[in-house]
Amino acid sequence: MRTLTAADFSVSRLPAELGDDEIHLWFFPRYRSSDAAKSNGMDCLRGVLAAYLAADASTLRIERNEAGKPYLADAELQFNISHSGDALLVGLSRSQPLGVDLESGFRERPYLEIARRYFTGAEAAALAALPAERLAPSFLELWSAKEAVLKAIGRGIAFGLDRVGFEFGVDDAVWRLDHIAEEARPLADWRTVRLKPAAGATGVLAWQGPQRRLRAFAAAESATISATLPSLWQ
Repeated sequence: MRTLTAADFSVSRLPAELGDDEIHLWFFPRYRSSDAAKSNGMDCLRGVLAAYLAADASTLRIERNEAGKPYLADAELQFNISHSGDALLVGLSRSQPLGVDLESGFRERPYLEIARRYFTGAEAAALAALPAERLAPSFLELWSAKEAVLKAIGRGIAFGLDRVGFEFGVDDAVWRLDHIAEEARPLADWRTVRLKPAAGATGVLAWQGPQRRLRAFAAAESATISATLPSLWQ
């Protein structure tokens, strides 16, 4: 699986020119203002979408499908969003449906118990064989990879975490997607990219379709993102 590190996320201002064959990623290390925190990043998302569409953020119609995935009701711009802690990740494309997931913070959890209940048998066995210090980061990376694919399908976790399977590489990192439910095949059409936008943050971008040019951007660490995001593009 290809990896984009923090060095690949260039500090920039919204919006960037989005080509038809591109996927853009925006990482906000500190998106939270009091308003953004209450809306789980939706105010920040409105600002990003409005910048790309050259539109008034208040006029955008963001709706959700039956599985809860947000989409624009009156524009073709594709997007997906994920937030963890104070950080926010947004993926955008002109026409390519996609999924992104972001995880941060290794809280103590029953990782193996969760894996044995919800993941594939091979994944649970691979996690159980890891050194203790690798279990939490590998679990979160695997979870993020699965969730990104499920969000790209448009169904979310309810589709079944065990219906998307990944193989681990020799370095204990998630290596590749190795099986997927019949409804989402062919497997060869799927692309996944590991994201390491900052220390302690891991994520995955996923889509089903042709290869795309990827461009990754980061807001300044000091930025506090509001609904209008004025500091980012004025």
